[in-house]
Amino acid sequence: MNKFNIEHSYFISGALNVIPPHLRGVVLSDSNFCKKNGVTTDAEVTLGNTASFSRSILFKVIREVFSTSFSSSILDSNNIEWSISILPNDKSVICIERQGTKFKSNVFWALMNDIELLTSIFINEAKRRNLGKIDIEQWAQVLSNTKLNDDEVTEITSDLELTPSYIEEQLSLELRNGSNKIKTLVPDDFRYYERLVGVYSDSCNIYEYSTNELSQHFDSRVNNGVSYLDVLLCSQESVSVSLAEKILNKEEFISLANAAIKIKDPISMIGCFEVGVLKYLESSESKLQELFDCLCEAEMLKSLTLLCSMTVFVDGELARLKTFKNKPPFYRRLASISQASLITKVALEQGNEFLDIEKWAMEERGVLFYCQTFIDLRDEPRWLPGYLSPEQLRDELLGRVHNVCHKAQDSAFCTRLLQDLTNSSLIKLNAFLPGPLEGNTEPAKLPDYMSKSLEEGMNNQASLVAFRSLINSAQFWKVDEKYVELAVTLLENAQHELRETGDKESIFQTLNGLAKVAALVRSKKLAASVVILSRIYRVYLNVNKEPEHIMGLGLVAAAAFDDKDEWAEYIGQWMTELAYLPLEAKAISPLRNMLEQLCILEPYLYYTCGRPLEILNCLEKDLISHTSD
Repeated sequence: MNKFNIEHSYFISGALNVIPPHLRGVVLSDSNFCKKNGVTTDAEVTLGNTASFSRSILFKVIREVFSTSFSSSILDSNNIEWSISILPNDKSVICIERQGTKFKSNVFWALMNDIELLTSIFINEAKRRNLGKIDIEQWAQVLSNTKLNDDEVTEITSDLELTPSYIEEQLSLELRNGSNKIKTLVPDDFRYYERLVGVYSDSCNIYEYSTNELSQHFDSRVNNGVSYLDVLLCSQESVSVSLAEKILNKEEFISLANAAIKIKDPISMIGCFEVGVLKYLESSESKLQELFDCLCEAEMLKSLTLLCSMTVFVDGELARLKTFKNKPPFYRRLASISQASLITKVALEQGNEFLDIEKWAMEERGVLFYCQTFIDLRDEPRWLPGYLSPEQLRDELLGRVHNVCHKAQDSAFCTRLLQDLTNSSLIKLNAFLPGPLEGNTEPAKLPDYMSKSLEEGMNNQASLVAFRSLINSAQFWKVDEKYVELAVTLLENAQHELRETGDKESIFQTLNGLAKVAALVRSKKLAASVVILSRIYRVYLNVNKEPEHIMGLGLVAAAAFDDKDEWAEYIGQWMTELAYLPLEAKAISPLRNMLEQLCILEPYLYYTCGRPLEILNCLEKDLISHTSD
């Protein structure tokens, strides 16, 4: 080894020792990096809770067994001897055993010497996992050209595990054993989500994404047609439209619908219903009726509770991991809800019931979910974290039933379902609120009758009654800025004093509603008025006791500013004013925690929120000090 190589080796070794363990693991998992720099790695392979082996030694012995077909022995980390042999009736399965204990595994096939058999097994595994054609071609090329080293063996098996079908199997296994790993519930590798919901390119919203990237995703996989895992993606109507084009025939649709009815997974059922109406309406009315009846069942609320809870957990964890950094919120939410649907599907199949699942999800990842959604509002202001509830999701699903049936009004069947929705009072106004993937979609034009209502309503004093039409309309339709200007003028003329709002609830409703309008219409003037109103009515709103609610209100109003600097400045001002208030002792920690998480998720906010965060930290330390004394 020459001097340059020695110095290079020392440099690589030193660098690996300095960087954080997680980053070191990522670097060492890159086989190209290891090859280029002459880095050799070893790992520990564990069999259940029984034994562990050095990877290099285990792989060496298994290679010998595959090569000679004779059994061999190996010592585990506790110096206990084990025998390794090939299963007689399946040459790809390895048996690792000692007295009273036996493990059979088919995960070591990548150590085989027979390249033809090795490639054949890989192709079968890839098809079983529905891997993408490009991934298969790349690995097939590697397998045909060279014998895999230990790192490459680990890499190819790990790559096959980054698939929805494998995660589904692991979820099922762990649920049966009564203990799920977070890494199984929410895989931390971005490639997994690209295989789950497709590879994002440059679409501006979910409609464009479904038409372009998602359609390409369905076409890129080795298996033709649609699997049940694909139907779990139908958390928005445009996904169902894209999926309908890929279903090969009516028999495939009926099979998917039967599975959805049996499992009673909400997303799968609405997806199948929309696909059926769009593509197989005349020949599948009875099956569509079954799907409709299931969606209307009171029991559906339990499934929706589980789905919402898992969405909070998954989306909060993905926010913590920053897996979707620099990707649009709708894309991350598509992945979050699809993964939550997969978890829900597995749980429903096994008949699992979870006590206090909503409470658990909120305690584990609720703050992260809320903070990330507040941050998302700057890009996608139409969907709020409070919209994620079982009741609202049920209304949304029935709203989707209404919408797809409305497109097929010529059908007597769809007309009857629309009547059933109306007569049974199943369809509510909330059914037409934006869904979680529609935060940046263009709202519908404001109807003429609502324009008249807005003008009449705000020809009065500044009050909740006067602003109610504006607040309600802005959540459903595109409201002209002139109506917002009129609201601001009313507030300014009244010196921001609200009339007919003597109780806490009506005051909060007014401020919260105006904050939403400011965000939806991107009105900086109205956002400024919300600041003034929050100052005037602090006493009424018990801000000192429950500041996190007012914090949320400010984070919503901040979405009026799409410019990042202005957005951060608004939040910084809002939080500074809160931090200087005489907060009650029990209110300090939740507020500090929420602000800290907000800054961690969006470090840009440290610039404007550093001072209030430090104030809250000092207050919390003083509180702890006084408590200990």
